[in-house]
Amino acid sequence: MKIFFLLAFAFSAFADSFVVGEGARYGINFSGDQSVVDLSIYIADKKNKDVSVEYHFATTNSLIPIEMYQQFTFDTDIKKNGYVIPRDGYVLTDLGKSPEILTSEYSKVQKGVQVGDFLFSDKSELDKFKIGVETLEFGGGTLQATHYRKQRDGQVVDFWISESAKPIGLVKLTSKGKTAAQNYELNIKSLLRNVKPAIDKSKAVPLTDATKKLLPKPI
Repeated sequence: MKIFFLLAFAFSAFADSFVVGEGARYGINFSGDQSVVDLSIYIADKKNKDVSVEYHFATTNSLIPIEMYQQFTFDTDIKKNGYVIPRDGYVLTDLGKSPEILTSEYSKVQKGVQVGDFLFSDKSELDKFKIGVETLEFGGGTLQATHYRKQRDGQVVDFWISESAKPIGLVKLTSKGKTAAQNYELNIKSLLRNVKPAIDKSKAVPLTDATKKLLPKPI
């Protein structure tokens, strides 16, 4: 299984409340695949308008376990086509001890709904895709979450955002599309606090061929 941050996850616009070390942990189930991806998302750094977000992927129930960190920096003042895009990115796998620099073509790895469609979106922009406010079961109880739907190129993504899940906000996401990588469900497991980033950007080296094989091919 090749996993990458730009799989089309949707996140809320809680930029003002971003706190370094805070985030959430999720479980991702892919349709037709018995393996489960454990995903943690947290704020790695925040300086002025720059926000760095780190992602930790780990597979379970897989014949070939995978562990990977990815980190991206966004300038929240610079938007393209209405949303913020990553300015730079890094990846760290269990193949090497140093993080590697993701080249620019990895800013987009698939067609369909992209993370930039939601990350740091203005509330007014998100509200264009609002379905309604719904009650979800979570942790043995229930919570109120706003349901949104976004679609492009045959992929349909439904996602639910709640103030209770700050700073990321996402509590559930379902994706249906033309390819296997676009058919999955994501559910929150817990909130995170005081997480230290695994990637030290000052120690980054060029992207290796071995790591490229673990990543989806850019389009």
